[in-house]
Amino acid sequence: MGGESGWFHTAPYWALFDQAVEDLERSIETGVYTNLLSCASNGVGSVEAYLGAKVAAYNRKNPDKTLVDNKHQKVGFDKRVNEWIPAMTGGKKLDKNNQQRWDHFKRIRAVRDTQQAHSKETVMRGGYATLGALLNCFRTGIAGLLLDLHIVFGDDTPPTIARRAYLPDIEFVGEP
Repeated sequence: MGGESGWFHTAPYWALFDQAVEDLERSIETGVYTNLLSCASNGVGSVEAYLGAKVAAYNRKNPDKTLVDNKHQKVGFDKRVNEWIPAMTGGKKLDKNNQQRWDHFKRIRAVRDTQQAHSKETVMRGGYATLGALLNCFRTGIAGLLLDLHIVFGDDTPPTIARRAYLPDIEFVGEP
């Protein structure tokens, strides 16, 4: 990359997370709802990609106990979290005592599913308070959940994820 500064990611989840952060910042700057939808899509994708990478690594090491999720054997995300994480970590579970992170992830995932990935909405609507509330869910539901996943798997957490897990609240004080 002769003379360029910046990062090149080999981990898809990390690249998706960084794109979600860019979408988050653009949504804050512009107040444009479609930027939030991109943030939600990339954020949820980053969590799913991290877990997918862990499943792939586990399956390579344990060919006799593979965890399968394909078009013939669909496994829901909740089951992957509740059953597969303990199987891959020797019994460690995602801390569901921090219910807010899990609830916020599900809220962001629902927005992604209903308004972008499988949109059935005829109109996108909501005020800045709604936009701010959803953007605040990113801190806990995406960055916080990824932080928790790194801890459960004993992985080093990229600094960008750790920083975003402790962002202050976003509050719109006037129209952008």
